[in-house]
Amino acid sequence: MNEALVEKTDNDACFASHGGVDGMTREEIAGILAHEVAHIRNNDTWTMSWATTLRRAIDWTSLAGLALLRTRHNHGAMRANRHLATLLSAAPTLGQLLGLALSRVRELDADATALELTGDSRALIAALDKLERHHTGSAPMAVSAFGHDPMRLLRSHPATSERVGTLLNLTF
Repeated sequence: MNEALVEKTDNDACFASHGGVDGMTREEIAGILAHEVAHIRNNDTWTMSWATTLRRAIDWTSLAGLALLRTRHNHGAMRANRHLATLLSAAPTLGQLLGLALSRVRELDADATALELTGDSRALIAALDKLERHHTGSAPMAVSAFGHDPMRLLRSHPATSERVGTLLNLTF
């Protein structure tokens, strides 16, 4: 059985499978589908493709810049360009982190749009909780557990508890 409940394809289409649907109400499934429709409505496939293209350009530009700096063997120039070399070396990692941050923001935006489409925060929150339990086997961790964790920067999706907190803030 496919693990995914709903997947968004590169062609801005969604498909559903049984994965996490078991035990969900119609309203909860509608919330998850609304989230995926929100990705289409918000043009997230194009946005993330553009971000990936930009990140690749950063990667290649940094490599070309570093190669150019290395061809200049003048020690004085190397000393003066040390900061530039450091920036060029860090650029691919910074680009990747920015891409992950953009993905997390787009997920929160899709949740907000799903809430707008369904008007049912309770069902969307319950669906997120059930999906978390289905995928991890446990309840979502508290937002405070992620607040100071630098590893959260390496996630493409916000923690479920962060998503729930954002949805709760939007409903009041």
